[in-house]
Amino acid sequence: MLSKESLLSRQVGKIFNENQLKSILELKIFIYGADGVAIEVIKNLALITVKKICVFDQKIMRFSDLGVNFFANQDFVYQKTRFEASLENLKALNSNIEISGVSQEILINEEFLREFDVIIVTEALGKEVYKINEISREIQKKHKKQQGFIYALNLGLFSFVFNDFGESFKLSPKKPKQGHIISLENSKLKYVSDDKFYENELIFITGLNDIEELNNKTFKIKQSFIEENSIDLELTVSDNEINHNNMKFDAKIIHVVPDVILKFKSLNEVLNGQVEEINEAEGDEEDIYEDKVFKKQQMILLIKTFFEFVQKYHCLPKLLNIKDAEEFVSLFKQMYFESFHKELTANEEALAKKMAYYSQTQISPITSFIGSITAQEAIKTIGINNPYHQCFFYETYEMIEVKKEFLEEKVIDSRERDYICLFGKEFSEKFSKEK
Repeated sequence: MLSKESLLSRQVGKIFNENQLKSILELKIFIYGADGVAIEVIKNLALITVKKICVFDQKIMRFSDLGVNFFANQDFVYQKTRFEASLENLKALNSNIEISGVSQEILINEEFLREFDVIIVTEALGKEVYKINEISREIQKKHKKQQGFIYALNLGLFSFVFNDFGESFKLSPKKPKQGHIISLENSKLKYVSDDKFYENELIFITGLNDIEELNNKTFKIKQSFIEENSIDLELTVSDNEINHNNMKFDAKIIHVVPDVILKFKSLNEVLNGQVEEINEAEGDEEDIYEDKVFKKQQMILLIKTFFEFVQKYHCLPKLLNIKDAEEFVSLFKQMYFESFHKELTANEEALAKKMAYYSQTQISPITSFIGSITAQEAIKTIGINNPYHQCFFYETYEMIEVKKEFLEEKVIDSRERDYICLFGKEFSEKFSKEK
């Protein structure tokens, strides 16, 4: 059997450096839930070869789960939990990692969670998810441990991914720019490189072993001449002190990139902060919600409304249930008015009701997408690339129209249940016949 390092050796230098790869191989992940998103997360993390994945799941496998879980053994429907029904096939993905479940009686507390590097929750838990997030933040403070918390929620055609990597998350710089020194006259240095160096950047000079004043020292670029591939440095050493015979090909300039420190807020702070603070918590500059009925602020309130509903009724709004949808919209209207001091528009009310009707559905194209994003963010906890800071929303309810004849219809548990609820039986039957 190949070692973990051998399996991933092709990624060194292309995707990860050696130290980053070692960090990934040591990652321990805890996942609360085993819905379609969680199964996709497990699959991706197993294939990249983290050290350990531990899953807590309380829900019994249903036929509808088979529509988004392609690892489950359908013989275990109504007999085992979703994770238990999938465990054997998930383990077969990669024998180099430990994939296991935890007892139903386990206490999700600090003592249990401090073992893990990343905590991922995919269940609609209501305000209980705040507690898990706060435990994670307490672990970071008390034990000086870097731990990532990710909440990935898929509610039909609406999804939400939230990151909290702590109050002082160190983001390692990308591979720095480099150039080979070919000449140095006075303070003007010429280099050969595919990269360009710019004014006020810091560079580190190495390989000039006989020039003590320059070698292994950092300098600020005073002026850059892009077309000439040259830079002017603030040097105190005079030209006649420099032996140009020392300009060998191994003399380099390396861009000095400082570490970036990101400050994350807790889920409670982001969801319950002032409306004007939400953009700051989001941290993305491009408004990808321009053509959407709901913008980021309203998306935040929708998540809060789902939390309140689950807290009150211990479940999401029932599928295609008019009473539950009206209760959800009533809660949303109240929060909306308190936050924006205005009433919902007709379009906003209709979309909120649509979200309630279908919040218990999951379809594989979306769970695969959200699960892949979540696994990607889990890997970023080692300090590579830019994690979402802090929220990602995905909503595509313009795809469907609510058909009144579907409402209050008895929902039959089947593999195609959620596809039928969203798109109708005729579409589902045609789709199932496609090759």
